[in-house]
Amino acid sequence: MSAPLVLVLILFGITVLHALLIQEWRSHLERADGATKTDSPLPPISLVVPARDAAEELVPLLQDLNAQHYPKSGSEVIVVDDNSTDGTAGVVSSMRSNWPELRLVQLSGAQGKKAALTAGFDAAQGVLVLCCDADVRCGPERSARVAEFAGRTQADMLILPVYTNGGNGFWPWLQRMEQLALQGATLGSGLAGTPVLANGANMAIRKAAFTKVGGYRGDRWASGDDIFLLKRMRASGMRVMTLADPAIAVQVAPEPDALTFFRQRLRWAGKMRAQWDVAGLFAMLAAIALPLFLVVGTWYVVLHTSTAYLRTWTLLLAAWLCWMVPIIRLVRSTARFFRTAPFNGDGRLPWVPGIAVALFLFIIYAPVIAIVSIFVRPTWKGRRI
Repeated sequence: MSAPLVLVLILFGITVLHALLIQEWRSHLERADGATKTDSPLPPISLVVPARDAAEELVPLLQDLNAQHYPKSGSEVIVVDDNSTDGTAGVVSSMRSNWPELRLVQLSGAQGKKAALTAGFDAAQGVLVLCCDADVRCGPERSARVAEFAGRTQADMLILPVYTNGGNGFWPWLQRMEQLALQGATLGSGLAGTPVLANGANMAIRKAAFTKVGGYRGDRWASGDDIFLLKRMRASGMRVMTLADPAIAVQVAPEPDALTFFRQRLRWAGKMRAQWDVAGLFAMLAAIALPLFLVVGTWYVVLHTSTAYLRTWTLLLAAWLCWMVPIIRLVRSTARFFRTAPFNGDGRLPWVPGIAVALFLFIIYAPVIAIVSIFVRPTWKGRRI
């Protein structure tokens, strides 16, 4: 048996395993039922929003939170001002006069998002804490559906969906494709019982569970408020569940250009340091290393195999299809899932060739970002990540 054939057989075997994993995630997402029971008792909740220099985008979110279909007597909104320099605190204060359930907590000195979240949990009076970023939007059913599900299942942490929407041009399009794949993996793996990702822009945690695991105490990484907390919860035996309900998704806007796109991905790459468990490591290898292995393997076969070796070329093509087709199907399933989400416009499904193009672009930029993130620490709102 020739060396190229052995290599291709190994690649084929790995991609088959990858296809089976992605198919499992997709099947769970396709069967997801986010239905809630409106007559179920709703626990007291606290909506925590860490904010730094968010004066421009905070008002629409606060309007969304004020419009929640949830008893005002059983909920509160806590905005934690993380040393903003643009009047964020003033925006919150101006809205408090007509909204007694809106609270403002202000940090002093150099802090960060994890410190802001911790301050929000400390101030929270609710049993359940719903967290979201200051620049998202959400629909009116989010609080009630999340609280009902958490109360019914007694979950300690809920992984919730995030939907990227808006923007025109190449870079926003690429981010929408990428985010559909990421959300498919996040929701699918969570529904399968082996969550590999969480969304800091949308998550819910029982306050008692956050306190029990020590919150972010001893966490030296600036990024990864979602992934690191997920790991702590799972390591402590807490009940981590995923609520796949498009009505509770939050909307985030894509970065407008190449520079902000790559800066955001550098920040995200920092949290991958948390993924040193079997499921997380396998997910990283599947996302970044596997397509690189396919590229290298294809180049090796081109250099060392005659076109007459049909078996080798057929297996190589099958390996590429086993990598690409399950992801395309997962992206399409995720798009169908979000079709009824708030703010989703016409809900059109991505065009299959477009997903394939996005995948091959991901092969190029993802390893570059992963390598650069080892040596470069980007800044975010005036702070080094």
